[in-house]
Amino acid sequence: MSEFDGRVAAALEADRDLYESWLVELCAQRSISAAADGVGECADLVERMCMDVGLTVERVETPRHPVMIATIAGDSDYTLGLYDHYDVQPVDPLTEWTSDPFVPTARDGRLFARGIADNKGNLVTRLAAVHAWLRAAGSLPVNVCFIIEGDEEIGSPGLNAVADVVRSKLSLDGLIWESGSVNAAGELVSYEGVKGVLGLELVATAPRGDLHSMYATVVPNPVWRLVRALASMRDADGEPVVDGLSAGAEPLSDQDRRELKGYHANEAATLRRMGARTDLGDEELVRRHVFGTTLNLSGLSAGYVGSGTKTVLPATASARMDIRLVPNQDPTVIAEAIRDHLTRTGFDDIAVKVLNAVPPYRGSAGGIADAVRMVADELYEGFVGYPMIPGAGPMRAICGDSDLPVSAGPAVGDHLSNIHAPNESIRLDNFHRAALGIAKLMPLLRK
Repeated sequence: MSEFDGRVAAALEADRDLYESWLVELCAQRSISAAADGVGECADLVERMCMDVGLTVERVETPRHPVMIATIAGDSDYTLGLYDHYDVQPVDPLTEWTSDPFVPTARDGRLFARGIADNKGNLVTRLAAVHAWLRAAGSLPVNVCFIIEGDEEIGSPGLNAVADVVRSKLSLDGLIWESGSVNAAGELVSYEGVKGVLGLELVATAPRGDLHSMYATVVPNPVWRLVRALASMRDADGEPVVDGLSAGAEPLSDQDRRELKGYHANEAATLRRMGARTDLGDEELVRRHVFGTTLNLSGLSAGYVGSGTKTVLPATASARMDIRLVPNQDPTVIAEAIRDHLTRTGFDDIAVKVLNAVPPYRGSAGGIADAVRMVADELYEGFVGYPMIPGAGPMRAICGDSDLPVSAGPAVGDHLSNIHAPNESIRLDNFHRAALGIAKLMPLLRK
């Protein structure tokens, strides 16, 4: 292990205003991947920012938006990978935002903007750490390789399409994922893997167009048909009843169970503030959250919902589902389980379309996670390490079938950041602390 150069901390402190200006510039650039709104322009901005810091950028074009591989050599043989994305979620419902989501606005010690916590703020802290090391010491203690994509919020179709090409250009010893978080107790929450995600659209269709609703006495309504099909997937207690939904899921190890006991109290309290079930104990609540396969209904579309009244018998109804997958689960197998359930329960007329499929990944323990823990013990109120995060991401696209050590590092977001929701925000002190944390992490990894 190597000691941290205090000149780097001084450089970070001296350039606080500069790094905040980078943050504001990046968050002001629209980059909604779901609508292809400003994402190309944001890619150009990210490329320029990386080059300005001193990174060499290779732009890998994809069917969607480019992946940036930005590198710089350091003073050891260790290569640290840093994964980030420059796209953001849609801003709907816009009426619930207190300020324009693309005009970063300071309020009550926080900075509000779409994408500031997920993931632009974390990207800027990492660029700031590289900049400070170069300014203070003239070089980095390790080789650094950024992998920055523009389609993460829609399942990474661009990165997945060129995953083999991207992996062929990488030779990593460890990978810091896009972000951890700071919980209500001030602890850094990190993880060593991600769930996968399977996005589905279910569609019920009548053999004709819309009809006057007076025919509802004798003509079947596809909306009711879809509602019944969806209801068949859960029992009266809300538990999933789709055979094969958990197919392939790895059983919990003894280490997993020990870790659950170690961190379930704070996490359960956070989940209960979000409205989690009250009939489950803390440990079971967190076990399901971290290690459970989900069956989420994320959207419904049917008929007329405008102002006034329209008496119509709709011709189609659709539902969007996302299913979070745990390690060793195959999205293709789970999609077939949904189709088989619909057939078995008499709803084989419901069409099932796969919208996106991202496999889960869990890295090896130790190494980089130990270094993150050391930084957290110094800069935060403590450390909470999950074997994996309940969210999803394209970790397998980058890591492949390797057991590359992965960890989420120092983070800008906290329990109040509202990622994917209106009024997304971060605390600026968390922003600067995360930059310092990444800078301190680098020498700990030097071979």
